[in-house]
Amino acid sequence: MVLYPVRNRVTTPAHVPIYHAASMLFLVCLSFTLLACDPEDQINDYFRQMGLTRLAVLQTDVQPGTVILMKGKEAFLGDHLLDYVDQSADPSRDYGTFGGSAKDEVDAVLRKFSSSKELSGKTAMSFVVNIFQLNPSVDFGLTGTVSIDLPDAKVRKMKVANVEKFLSRTDSQSFQKKVRDWLQQGLVPYVAYEVYRAKSLKLQSAEGKDIAPSLKANTVTPLPLEATQTVSYKKVASNELILAKNRYYAFAVRTAKLTVGAEQRVTVDRTEFVKPTEWGVKSAGTDDQYAAPLMKSFGPVTLKPGLPPDM
Repeated sequence: MVLYPVRNRVTTPAHVPIYHAASMLFLVCLSFTLLACDPEDQINDYFRQMGLTRLAVLQTDVQPGTVILMKGKEAFLGDHLLDYVDQSADPSRDYGTFGGSAKDEVDAVLRKFSSSKELSGKTAMSFVVNIFQLNPSVDFGLTGTVSIDLPDAKVRKMKVANVEKFLSRTDSQSFQKKVRDWLQQGLVPYVAYEVYRAKSLKLQSAEGKDIAPSLKANTVTPLPLEATQTVSYKKVASNELILAKNRYYAFAVRTAKLTVGAEQRVTVDRTEFVKPTEWGVKSAGTDDQYAAPLMKSFGPVTLKPGLPPDM
């Protein structure tokens, strides 16, 4: 079970196996709330403590190994790092699949989120409209206070050690040159090494009341979208409503920053990130210590395709 961010809407190559790291569970059960203040800050703080950057727009084209380029406060979705493999440098090496495949995904279990405030039905509806890119006219008539969960969240991971191993090989030279070029152009390159995905969102009445009196129970209904995607909802109980897309979308990533070190070699920056000590979760010696924010304090980003228009 996982919960979701707020405001805006959230997001496979596969050649090359630098072995996709098996991951431990990370399930999110976020229930949160708001009265007068914007829940964005509370949700952002949750992801910040986890060392995750949430995607303001759901995406399907982000995988472990995807490069993200930052220019100021703008984020650009780059190629997969293995798109730059120089096979002629080591033709015997077979990477297979890189970043894992669907069968390698595990349930994403993120730390429980709680808040002393309550998420009003109106705020929850605004969140749902933005996340799923619904037509702004959609209104479920949510009443009372509402909790939100992502019951089917998955995580696909790649070990940072495998990225470092790739960077030590001769067939990574084309990619390393590209990284140096980006830096000279004023772009800051990152690589996503954990991608969190989900395809449904559950709304529940915090008081156990009828969450949307105007909706019929046990009826699957398609929703009008601004985009060409498919979203439907089903009122599975009087106090519970589930919205689902037709496929999994990425909603958050854990990224590492790429830098140039001695002898112009590209390296992965170790940020020494640690989760709150009161959580009792070990970060030292794990891939958590490479987590780097794309935006200040792990703020949400909207990934734009390609490079900045002036490049």
